[in-house]
Amino acid sequence: FETDSDVFICIDADSHIHPQAVGLLAEHFKDPTIGAVAGRVVVGNRTNILTRLQALEYITAQSIERRAKEYLNAITVVPGAIGAWRTNAVMEAGIFSTETLTEDADMTMAIIRSDYRVVYEEGAIATTETPTTVKALLAQRLRWSLGMMQAGWKHQGAIVEGRKLGLISLPDLAIFGYLMPLLAPLADLFLLIMIYGFFSGLGDPAQADATAVTGTVLLAYLTLPLFEIITVAIAFKLDPKEDRHLMWLIPVQRLLYRQLLYFSVIRAVWRAATGSLAKWGRASRSGFKFDQSKLT
Repeated sequence: FETDSDVFICIDADSHIHPQAVGLLAEHFKDPTIGAVAGRVVVGNRTNILTRLQALEYITAQSIERRAKEYLNAITVVPGAIGAWRTNAVMEAGIFSTETLTEDADMTMAIIRSDYRVVYEEGAIATTETPTTVKALLAQRLRWSLGMMQAGWKHQGAIVEGRKLGLISLPDLAIFGYLMPLLAPLADLFLLIMIYGFFSGLGDPAQADATAVTGTVLLAYLTLPLFEIITVAIAFKLDPKEDRHLMWLIPVQRLLYRQLLYFSVIRAVWRAATGSLAKWGRASRSGFKFDQSKLT
């Protein structure tokens, strides 16, 4: 690691940044408490249903989750596709490490623990190329899941330090990033059993009470998809120039795409438990064209 600049910007080789992005990122460093700035990553190769599903995922995660974590100074990762770093903050945090598969997340958490703030700049846009096949997506998400697990474990000291990173973001990562995906297959099986029990008990007076209870539980299950729809709607409200046609993919995202992500987490936990970690590998890239002016 070598630089003569007070601030440096990292981008991925498969990403293109908006002409105004550098200036927008750099502006934040007038505040000496800022250690890093996360840009906004937009899926550029929306060429099939899989890449469009990833675009929908990115929009929701950045519009809602990253904004909330910025407020708490608990952002867990400044994305490799576009992020700016204060050189002194990186040096104090220990420079980029090879101890995890997600060095950007590792450094983000380390900078927060070095008493700097990490913020989000939605106007600093980078369009990136995402996996176009299920095989490539699973390989990417396996690496991400393992890397975030490593980074979270490495920085569990943030909990003892009483930082929002440790008290909110890391538990959120553990529960919703790992525990829930592990339990999801059982929850889906339980749901199918309840649906069968509900319809089989209709019209049978002897099972009226059980059917009523089952119906109430099923209704409670339906509130979760409703909440997710509301969350996505808010995300698009915050990013008004994004393609709202992506919202039609919400059912596909919930029924199919999310299962792929859950499978990746299960694989990551198994790999971690058995000590068989993932490698970076080599991704296949074909390039893309995307009009960034639509988003600004």
